[in-house]
Amino acid sequence: RTCQAASLQLPTTETLLASLEFLASPCIVSDPHGAHLAWTFLSSLAKEGVPTAVRSSVIRLLPEMCSSNKRLFRRARDVIGKSMVAQDPIIRISATAALSDMASIDLLRDVEQIVGWI
Repeated sequence: RTCQAASLQLPTTETLLASLEFLASPCIVSDPHGAHLAWTFLSSLAKEGVPTAVRSSVIRLLPEMCSSNKRLFRRARDVIGKSMVAQDPIIRISATAALSDMASIDLLRDVEQIVGWI
């Protein structure tokens, strides 16, 4: 019974975050097929209606995905741009932090690129 009860427990926050980070990792995203699958799943978690903690965590993973696969940049830009005008302040903060991360890893070089998103 103890084994059954343990297997029915919901995943912990750490387990969920580790799984999301793995999906966004270079070993998955650098492969075109892996990038497509990872983007399909993770982008669905960055939409309205998803719990704030999950949504903000996914938004924060976007810069890492872009650094591993430059083809995801435009898609990530669209998600971050929409998140900048979200009503939830946590989502706006996550989007701003993602922009900062993108700038720090040299994915954003020109301020004019960002002005159109905001």
